[in-house]
Amino acid sequence: MRVLAEFQVEGRREPGKTGVWIGEKKVCSIGVAVRRWVTFHGLALNVHTDPAAFLGFNPCGLDPEVMTRLADHADLPPATILIEVLMIRHFTEVFGFELPPPPSREARFPELPILG
Repeated sequence: MRVLAEFQVEGRREPGKTGVWIGEKKVCSIGVAVRRWVTFHGLALNVHTDPAAFLGFNPCGLDPEVMTRLADHADLPPATILIEVLMIRHFTEVFGFELPPPPSREARFPELPILG
C-alpha cells in the first residue's frame, strides 16, 4: 500500500482476503504455504502485467477479471526498477530491517584501475 501511495493510488485490504486492492480490483497477491516442513512465501505486485495472463486460472481462487495492474491506475516508467527500489525501501521500513552498505568500488570491480 505504501508503494501505491508513492503514485497517489490508494490501496486497501479486503476483509477475509489476502493481498492489496485498488477499489474492487486486486493489484497485489501475498501467499504462504507449508509443505513437508518447508515454508513457501511470496509477494507479487502487478505493475505492467498483461491482464490476459490471469485468464487461464483463478488467481487466489478469484475470478480473473478481478485482477488489475498499477499501470492502469498511475503513470509509470516503462522499467520496473523504481518499483523494485520502493518495494525494498518500504519492506525494510515496515519490518525494521537495515540493508548492508554497498560493497566498495574495488570489491565490485577489482580488475579496473582507479583513475585519479
